[in-house]
Amino acid sequence: MDGRQLRRLLALAAPIGAAGNLRLVGTVAEAAASAARGTAGVTVVDLNRDRT
Repeated sequence: MDGRQLRRLLALAAPIGAAGNLRLVGTVAEAAASAARGTAGVTVVDLNRDRT
């Protein structure tokens, strides 16, 4: 999935999720996670983060 497709998917999924009709869980690379972090209504949970 390229950056444009990712942004469009996030733009579509965020308001649907906010309405409580969809929960989306996925595994993404850092570039996609960074794009998701900049999308209103999206929460990114990093499970492989250093805990220092």
